[in-house]
Amino acid sequence: MKELCDFTMNFPKRPGIEFDRLKKLDFAQWYYNAKDTGLGSLKHLRDVGLCHYNPKHKSFEGLDLPDAIVDLGIVFANPKSLLGLPELPRLKKFQIARCRNLETIGELPRIAPNVEFIDIESCGRLSDAPSVFRQLPKLRHAFVDNEEIVCRPDKNSRLLKRA
Repeated sequence: MKELCDFTMNFPKRPGIEFDRLKKLDFAQWYYNAKDTGLGSLKHLRDVGLCHYNPKHKSFEGLDLPDAIVDLGIVFANPKSLLGLPELPRLKKFQIARCRNLETIGELPRIAPNVEFIDIESCGRLSDAPSVFRQLPKLRHAFVDNEEIVCRPDKNSRLLKRA
């Protein structure tokens, strides 16, 4: 198990996962469970897919993510904002979908100042995306509900393709 690099767990009712035992993990896609521990300690984790993050406090407060993440996807979460997410200075790609309570992504410039690609889908209450996009100088491509809002290709960087 210590050599495991990719991890996918899609079972909601299960015991907690001790992620800190998976030292070489670089990809994790999992159905959130409040009993999971140690994700923030993974130094090699680069790609995270988080599903069904629905704590009673409706906030990302307490979600432990390592700052080495380059690609973060969040699907079916209940927070109203990104407040509580840690700073992710290496994040290049951010996708968030089906977060029906999400009203603002105003924290994104603090969380991910170097993000280059954003894809937001089915977050019907969200209203500030275009103004937040203007605060992200490295942003190259941004989509909201399949409509391209930002397109600033950079000849010197590789294009981050839409998943």
